[in-house]
Amino acid sequence: MKIRNGFVSNSSSSSFIMIGVDVAKINNFKERKVGNRMIESLYIESDIDELVGFVLAHYSDEDYLEANNFPIGEISKLSNDLAKELNVDVSEVKLYFGTRPS
Repeated sequence: MKIRNGFVSNSSSSSFIMIGVDVAKINNFKERKVGNRMIESLYIESDIDELVGFVLAHYSDEDYLEANNFPIGEISKLSNDLAKELNVDVSEVKLYFGTRPS
């Protein structure tokens, strides 16, 4: 029997992990680079339609999530950098994960 590790989704979806902010809380968003990471927008199906932030992992059915880690210190730094760049309180920055349509 084959066991799949990581997120499981159907062929019309992809999974993500993102440090982000609800786009409704931001004025005039433009994709841009901060340090060596790109601030991107991501459309999802939830009560929040669009997120803006740093995508930590994004993969589809053809991909598998490899074992990896993100140190808490790095997540904290990215959260502070994102809040400063988007001019929002750091309490608005959250860790989002899930499956969305491709």
